[in-house]
Amino acid sequence: MKRKTLVALGWLGLTTLAVPVRAQMVEQEPAVPRVEAVQGTVGVRTTVIRSAGFDPFAGSDVLAQISAGVERPFVRQANFVVAAGLGLDYGEASSEARGVPSRLSLLRLTVVAEGRYYLAPYAYAFARFAPGVLSGSAALTDA
Repeated sequence: MKRKTLVALGWLGLTTLAVPVRAQMVEQEPAVPRVEAVQGTVGVRTTVIRSAGFDPFAGSDVLAQISAGVERPFVRQANFVVAAGLGLDYGEASSEARGVPSRLSLLRLTVVAEGRYYLAPYAYAFARFAPGVLSGSAALTDA
């Protein structure tokens, strides 16, 4: 009896699947990028400085910096977005020069103009123009 019940349920399932179902057409809107109000970034940036002038302040040619930025999109047309913002980078290096401690600090402020092309709602390619000013300070501590 159990076998007949299983066979009957199997046939019922197969006939249920075989019955044509009327499909409903659902219109989807094209995937356009969702433009954020403000985009902020924080991270670590490394700059390679291959100059003899940097050698008294560091044991290597690498300057690690803390980098922060904020951008706001203001023009959007289809998948293309134009954004503008500010960037700030700060880094320090220290070593010894002629037997005395030395320290170098660099601060960079940039104005950012960026063009973005959204390949998908979650990914975009971009080109960035970022002119800025750089301020540096060097110190040798003599006993």
